[in-house]
Amino acid sequence: MKSWKIILSIVRSVVLFLFMFEFCLAKLNICNLINTKDRKITPSSSTLKIETAPSSMACSIMCCYLESCCYASYDNKTRQCILDESCCPQSELTGDALMMKKSTGSLQCQNGWLKNENNCYFFSNDEMNWNDAKVCTTALENKIGNIKGRTHLL
Repeated sequence: MKSWKIILSIVRSVVLFLFMFEFCLAKLNICNLINTKDRKITPSSSTLKIETAPSSMACSIMCCYLESCCYASYDNKTRQCILDESCCPQSELTGDALMMKKSTGSLQCQNGWLKNENNCYFFSNDEMNWNDAKVCTTALENKIGNIKGRTHLL
């Protein structure tokens, strides 16, 4: 009887430790992420890794630590974590997934972007449908073809 109490106490301690560990990682804000629900990355040539992960948080941490990762997606049903170097990866609509994009939080433009005053512009030759283009620009906190005046055209 006493051994069951000890085992139960150990199990409770381990569960509490794991909960606190995950909570503390969330509070650390290892990197700033912008989330898009119900979409997942379609693997392509820009895909860096496809792995099984225990949670979306674990998937996001993998992307944060991998410098070349710009986007991650996590499928809750399959526990599949896809890491992608493209900042506008092809994606598909799915009911139980989450896409996460790294955000620099600064006004510096990423590689391949053009800076004009306080704006960054990205020109792409990639073909994608309207929904994928909208997901990319929304995740990047931008709008498709948003020109604010004549000076933005120069």
